[in-house]
Amino acid sequence: MHQEDITEHYEPGDRVTALVEDEWRPGIIDYIESYTVRNNETGRHRDISPDVIRGNDGAIRIGDQIEFRQSLSNNSWAPGTIVGINYWINMTDFIGGFYEVSHIDIRRRVEEQEPELEPEPGTQPIGSAYEVHNEFDTFKANKWDTFMKIINRTTGTNTNFKNRNAPFQPLIDYVNTSESFNENKESLTPEEKAELIRKKADIIQKINRIFTRIQEYSRYNQNIDNIIDCIQYVLMQPPDFIDAYINTFVVDCFKAYTTGDSESCIKGIYERVYLAFRDTVSTLCLDKIQGTGPAPLCKPDYIEIYDCFYDTIPQSVLNDYLKDWYENGGHERLGNLSEEDRIEDFVEFVRITMNNPARFAKAEGSIRRYANKEINVLFGGRLSSRKLRKTVKRRQNSRSRNKKTVKKRKNKIIKKQSGSKKRRF
Repeated sequence: MHQEDITEHYEPGDRVTALVEDEWRPGIIDYIESYTVRNNETGRHRDISPDVIRGNDGAIRIGDQIEFRQSLSNNSWAPGTIVGINYWINMTDFIGGFYEVSHIDIRRRVEEQEPELEPEPGTQPIGSAYEVHNEFDTFKANKWDTFMKIINRTTGTNTNFKNRNAPFQPLIDYVNTSESFNENKESLTPEEKAELIRKKADIIQKINRIFTRIQEYSRYNQNIDNIIDCIQYVLMQPPDFIDAYINTFVVDCFKAYTTGDSESCIKGIYERVYLAFRDTVSTLCLDKIQGTGPAPLCKPDYIEIYDCFYDTIPQSVLNDYLKDWYENGGHERLGNLSEEDRIEDFVEFVRITMNNPARFAKAEGSIRRYANKEINVLFGGRLSSRKLRKTVKRRQNSRSRNKKTVKKRKNKIIKKQSGSKKRRF
């Protein structure tokens, strides 16, 4: 039952002004991150996830009497009082960013008095604390459905690694039984065995910590199926993929920041479940992504997964870049470059021509794949070189014909106008 209070309650989508780093800035409420609860028995205050609060059948307000679970590993409930609400806010000014802000530092926005500053085109929130959020938001908005189709296409009806109650337990089971973490191999020295035992215990402890924290994510329950589908996919892959994923996921969660607390925030841990696929595939498929080698550990669907996190430049656009690069560089100069330098020259030409560092960074993989496949074959012999020169010459002739056609049309119009004048007089 609500106690009377004068604190305003905000809903997702509400436009507000929030005090962030000593400055009032415009933003939009995303969701309730947590509630600050006073334990009625001890008097201590704690921030509690909405998922572990009960005793209220409506919107929770300041002053409400509730019960909360004291820890995820402890099923006992304690009586408490809501003393604060912490909202996750998307700042909408030109600086941007996502912040957790207490209700006491939020005001409902009056648009007429405080118009929203629109972000500059192509800009996103900045800062190490939000890079992962930005990357995930871009992925979720553009390639989420494609990514999950790849995952579900592979997993099919398999459920041998799905554990709804403890979705990361199958990763721990793998660490305990995998040859990669087998400390009993005869080839190991006592020092190497001791180090492997320490490493295994550390990884298991961190995976358990990840599970404890991710359950506090406010959207955990509605995303549990996606999480277990991803773990199912990972554990259906060869050991090299599994080892790379576990290492990437754990390291990213516990070394997220270079200053202060290096452990990722709860939302970041959830997002890294998916972003770890990107970096795992980048490790196993680097040569194939850049077109420099066969990458025997790289499956075709790994490249599909990689493309879910990066831009892919269409073939027709890259063909146009190729023609422009050749025309600007000249066959003689380009032909005298080594194969490696020629590829780098093309990639650099595309980077400068695009004039969009962020987009180039996301598309570089597809650019290099194209370059390694197409560039040097054009300089492998007279026939290849002649073929490229013919392509460019044909393009030049097409431009010339277009100019002549326009010129002829202009001449016809002039003659027609001139003839009309003579007849008129």
